[in-house]
Amino acid sequence: MDLASRLRTIVRSSRIPAASGARAGGSLRELTYEPDDGGYEAGITPQRLGEILGGRCLSTRFGECLVVDRRYEADRRHGELHVGDC
Repeated sequence: MDLASRLRTIVRSSRIPAASGARAGGSLRELTYEPDDGGYEAGITPQRLGEILGGRCLSTRFGECLVVDRRYEADRRHGELHVGDC
């Protein structure tokens, strides 16, 4: 059984209490698929994001990208390693 089918089984087996005013024995909600239609695009430009993060936009042969440079002290850790060891 795939994940979506398993989730539907869980959602369908969830019942709303009769005191809530819902139909007795009704399911909580139906699991549906909503395709990405691009309606969630960010409303901020890469240039503005660069200003906020202290970065800059670059044009490459692959398109535009945002570059944000950060410098860290050599004795600072990143996970198990000291930055200076890298």
